[in-house]
Amino acid sequence: MVVKLGERGSYYLSPEESGHVPALPVSAVDTTAAGDAFAAALGVALGEGQGFGQAVRFATAAAGLKVTRLGAQAMPWRAEVEEVVGG
Repeated sequence: MVVKLGERGSYYLSPEESGHVPALPVSAVDTTAAGDAFAAALGVALGEGQGFGQAVRFATAAAGLKVTRLGAQAMPWRAEVEEVVGG
């Protein structure tokens, strides 16, 4: 389970782990499609076999980068997300 809290980050709970992932410290320009960026990145990370906590960190980074851009189609590139999460 994931609870998204926007600028306050995300909480997650799975049978194996739980925790809080803080939001990126960014200046939001447009929150349109931030949830879509989160959901897509979470799905990619889980599909690749990442642990739940790491997948939520990846998704939170993707959403954080998205809000720095104007428009629903201004999604971050994977390399940008990986740079933020350190991978």
